[in-house]
Amino acid sequence: MRERIMKIIFTTLFIIAVCLSSAFSQTIQNEPQRFSYHIWGSVTDEQSKPAVKISVCFVPAERPINGRIPCTKTDESGNFAFTVKDVPDKYVVSASNKEFPLFFVGDEERGYRIKHSEIMRFGAKKNAEKLR
Repeated sequence: MRERIMKIIFTTLFIIAVCLSSAFSQTIQNEPQRFSYHIWGSVTDEQSKPAVKISVCFVPAERPINGRIPCTKTDESGNFAFTVKDVPDKYVVSASNKEFPLFFVGDEERGYRIKHSEIMRFGAKKNAEKLR
């Protein structure tokens, strides 16, 4: 009798393990593959002088923002560089004199400046893009 109960318990545990493994495997397969994209360039003002300590962000161009937005600051020469890991899609690079430039789009306050790059398409491979 005890052997039969142990056999039922082990069989049940095995079935649960197989089901969980299958569910976990399915979740991983549904996750889109991400690729590394390296973006670098420089930001200048209207007089073509380096824009120092400007926020630069990598933003999806046509889909809703889902998660953290990769941002960096320009250095003393107006240069920036960052590498992001994301899904193939269309993106823009946004530069602003505010900490979080995306939240100020359409705002009536005039104490800030914002500029976006042209739309760039990053595909299903590692890409690098230089902006000016």
